[in-house]
Amino acid sequence: MSIVGHAGKILLDVGTFVTDKLKVKYPHLELKYHPDELHWVDTADSWQIAIGRYRPKGNQISKYPVVLCHGLGVNRFNLDFNKQYSVARYLSEKGFDAWVLELRGRGLSSPYAMNKGFGFDDQVRYDIPAAIERILHITHAPKILWVGHSKGGMMMYGYLALNPKAPLAGVITIGSPSRFDVQPRLGSLFRHLSPFMNQSRIKGSKILKASSPIIPIRYIPNDFINHIVNPDNMDELVMRKAMFNLVTDVAVGVITQFQDWAHTGKFQTLDRTANYLEGLKLVDVPFLFLIVKADILTPEEAIIPAYEYLASKDKTVKYLGKSEGFQADYGHGDMVLGVSAPEEVFPIIYGWLKDHTLWTQKQENEKILLEYY
Repeated sequence: MSIVGHAGKILLDVGTFVTDKLKVKYPHLELKYHPDELHWVDTADSWQIAIGRYRPKGNQISKYPVVLCHGLGVNRFNLDFNKQYSVARYLSEKGFDAWVLELRGRGLSSPYAMNKGFGFDDQVRYDIPAAIERILHITHAPKILWVGHSKGGMMMYGYLALNPKAPLAGVITIGSPSRFDVQPRLGSLFRHLSPFMNQSRIKGSKILKASSPIIPIRYIPNDFINHIVNPDNMDELVMRKAMFNLVTDVAVGVITQFQDWAHTGKFQTLDRTANYLEGLKLVDVPFLFLIVKADILTPEEAIIPAYEYLASKDKTVKYLGKSEGFQADYGHGDMVLGVSAPEEVFPIIYGWLKDHTLWTQKQENEKILLEYY
């Protein structure tokens, strides 16, 4: 094993030991998760995924439920962090039936089955259709809406490319790339991960969790932190809670596909039978692309190809940053967890969804729910 591999193993062993005691010593960092309902859904390939539901509030209710999907290496807290930083709960208060999807291998979704191995293609082919089918069955809705951060938006590129006639009323992607050979440091990152690719998952969550209570946030190297967030737009306690609760291990099968995309320059299935980007030429679903020009992890040129290939005439790009009149120059993660995100970004998401749904009175919606239960 290389020096990097040995160092990683030592850090992991230390992290495992320390995290066993963290919930007692640092309970103020632990996030609580109490959706109105929690559903487990079996996939066709024998995984079980979790979906948390926040029922719609108010008298006017969207006929289309909205599904929220997290990004790479994180879990449900990505879009449902706490009361202040929850896109899900924000939309619920605005009359949307909000469903927080947790993809396989993290959080509540079969976390102990990671050794089975899986990739991006498996999540697209099995997790997404299983979740959509269950939500449509429960709500009796004809279509769903989708909000995905980073890889959560990529999930819908892939799913719609394979299922262009799927029951989608609209999709919002938040910093979701469709090209992977334009990020200058992506190749370097993958090379550093090479010593850990001989196992089922890359185990980094325990190291971050162990360091979250004590690490001096202001001393985290800018070269690292700026790839993830703009620290000037982040509350320090939120950053510590994110390190403690949000970050998860990453399946090697998923990283393998990212490596393949970066190497080949093609956003395709691992078996080469389908090209996800090309598949968007047949997709006529409305899309909103939220982009940060200064996002180092997913720059504009990594996202725009999806916009260009998409057949839909109802497609919009919205840039977030000071030059567009926003309070902050957003980074990748603070588009949803930044100090100014609830005030500036959440209303954009709601406004677009509001214009791409149908509305009904609460009494009619409650009748449908009673019929199900």
